[in-house]
Amino acid sequence: MRIFLLDGYIDEPSCLGVPPYLAPQVRYIYGALRANGCATSDIIYCTADAWRRDADAKIESMKQADLVIIYAGTTVPGHYLSGKPLSITEIGRIALSLPSTTVMLGGPLVQSISDRVKHAHSLVENINIFCGEVTAASVHEYLTGAKTTDYASAIREWAILGAELTIHHPNYPYLMCEIETFRGCPRPINCDFCSERFKQIKYTRPPQDIISEVQALGEYGNKFFRLGCQTNILSYGALYGHKPNNRWLEMLYSGIREVVPHLEVLHMDNINPATIARFPEESRQALKIITDYNTAGDTAAYGLESADPAVIAANHIDCTPDSVRQAIRIMNEVGGYRVNNIPKLLPGLNFLHGLKGETNRTKDLNYQFLREIVDEGLLLRRINIRQVIETGDYKAGKVNKYYLQRYKDQINQEINLPLLRKVFPSGTLLTQIIAEQQDQNLVWGRQLGTYPILVGIIGQAPLAKPLNAVIIDHGFRSLTALPQNLAINRISVDQLAAIPGIGRKSASTIILNRPYRQWSELEPLLPTSAITDLLHQIVDYTQSK
Repeated sequence: MRIFLLDGYIDEPSCLGVPPYLAPQVRYIYGALRANGCATSDIIYCTADAWRRDADAKIESMKQADLVIIYAGTTVPGHYLSGKPLSITEIGRIALSLPSTTVMLGGPLVQSISDRVKHAHSLVENINIFCGEVTAASVHEYLTGAKTTDYASAIREWAILGAELTIHHPNYPYLMCEIETFRGCPRPINCDFCSERFKQIKYTRPPQDIISEVQALGEYGNKFFRLGCQTNILSYGALYGHKPNNRWLEMLYSGIREVVPHLEVLHMDNINPATIARFPEESRQALKIITDYNTAGDTAAYGLESADPAVIAANHIDCTPDSVRQAIRIMNEVGGYRVNNIPKLLPGLNFLHGLKGETNRTKDLNYQFLREIVDEGLLLRRINIRQVIETGDYKAGKVNKYYLQRYKDQINQEINLPLLRKVFPSGTLLTQIIAEQQDQNLVWGRQLGTYPILVGIIGQAPLAKPLNAVIIDHGFRSLTALPQNLAINRISVDQLAAIPGIGRKSASTIILNRPYRQWSELEPLLPTSAITDLLHQIVDYTQSK
């Protein structure tokens, strides 16, 4: 069979599959195809952005296929730099172009079609098969006629065979492989607004299965991994009462390090802070395990959602401000130490607006909570504020966009900016920033990792290539940096003037007095010793170049 697999990207509370991330479910689909006799040469893999760049040619290729599989859907959409998920309209256009080809649609979008988008059926009426909750299992059933009953065992094989897909991804080798530990939220009563509550199929993957998958990925040259595909890493293999299973965590993390000893990123995503508050000692041990094996810059997303007790109660949210505060303290104590001047593991906070029970007072309570965290000297890696999306029967409340923006601006100015200055001090070297967008004389890029900070690097650089840069300034949600090892006799006036404390006048004077043959010739022109120290980290001053 000739197969066309279109990765339309996903973004769920428990999984991110927008470049540079690759969702595990797409790899499972590829693995299920390979397990059922489809040769590599018979499978065409294409991402949403690659399809958009050459849609007509890709449609012609789809027409030559016996089966087109589309995997897509966002239930927590965000702002994306390197990729844009396929829309229902785009998928409908594809399906209308393929009247004689079998088209399967899987992923979170299938749930969205039935629950949120009233006109969607007319847009996608030419789709032949709407997949079940686990798309790879639907593909397996289509090819063999056999239903999947033991999902964890089936995924063991599909995940290993699907590792090959990574080398066909446009971002390879700078690709973040999202790894799934378990599926579905383990809480008996889910948060009312969360799409995870719709997942009826739940399974947990044993440590050795995950280790074997990572080993297979490593054999294809992958070095960037995130244990991001779960609602709470501390619930992985959880013991009675949702107590952390530290034996499994130790097996998992140490096993990954053993099979890919030269990995460059090992990060994770979600942690329920309520677990830390309920089991502080076991959680300390769990966080110690994670920080023993992870790489620096790791971030654990905490879903506080609201600091308003009325909103928490109305939406069955598991956390309280007190439990989250305790969880922030514990993670700062265990993971706040620095490696290469980057914190090893810090919490991030998620806030939602438009929830049931929200009033004007809610924003004040959220701000006050954040103010107390900052005043206590605790660190947060990032704060994510977004509006709730309607899922199923959950109706989001109206949000005044003007007042929401004023509230965000206040948090950016008074909370985010001071935190970023503490987390990423000026002079910090950030390595392997992948350039993603050139905007005149500014390159926008990010490191591969979980919630990587956006970095604006002054100058020109080739896209999709790594570079090192030194932080010189801070925005509300981004950093300004200069490339490392700039030649002092070639540095531009814009790059010099961007360093706080130098300015364009001093920068012009420095430029006009070139060339410099030794550092002592330049040093008297620098306004302060702090600027001298910073420039030492940026420029190559050892010789004239």
